[in-house]
Amino acid sequence: MKEEYIKHLTTIDISGLCFRVLMLLVIGNYTQSAIANLLNKDRQVINKKINELEKSGLIELVKIQGTNKFYRAIVDIKRLKVNIPGQIKMM
Repeated sequence: MKEEYIKHLTTIDISGLCFRVLMLLVIGNYTQSAIANLLNKDRQVINKKINELEKSGLIELVKIQGTNKFYRAIVDIKRLKVNIPGQIKMM
């Protein structure tokens, strides 16, 4: 993982639970149910956090297996949809 990405993670304003979900998704691909089990939280709470992270452009849906959706963190700094301080916005 590039140092630039790690520095960016320290500057974004996300809650503790969102950050914990994001860190799990940096490590690997997980479903909402798997994340809920690992963090001992309700799946509905995790669903809300997944939606927040997805809208922020920090995570993406990787695959769908039956009814299971697998997510992962976007770790390539060039693919992040969020505005990084000092980044030039492309039109």
